[in-house]
Amino acid sequence: MEKFLNNIDIFVDYFYKDFFEETPEIVETFRNTNLSLQKKELKFGLKKVFSLIEKREELDEFLFELGVRHVSYEVTPKHYQIVKRSLMKSFRHVLAEDWDEEIESRVGSLIEHICSKMHDGALTVSKAA
Repeated sequence: MEKFLNNIDIFVDYFYKDFFEETPEIVETFRNTNLSLQKKELKFGLKKVFSLIEKREELDEFLFELGVRHVSYEVTPKHYQIVKRSLMKSFRHVLAEDWDEEIESRVGSLIEHICSKMHDGALTVSKAA
């Protein structure tokens, strides 16, 4: 985790580069977004996730609320799949020489959990509408 946190700026830059390359149509959704601020938000969110990793209830509440907020950003289930891939590629990039099957499994599980809880939050907004 320390290596990741020490390289979080590289991670975030790589993530958005990959995400926009994988989904050029999403660039339009970000047209009125201050990307520097968006990158700060992602860094904050990732740091928060790691700070709550041992506090599952608080982590899940944070992710659920994050999913609720992302509905207003027009995030769809398709985007969650692309985000999963871009997050995994970004972790692999930053942890390059340390990357192995165990880390891949742990990171994959964490990404699945993040996206699942966010999606749960998003569904509550969709059902209420």
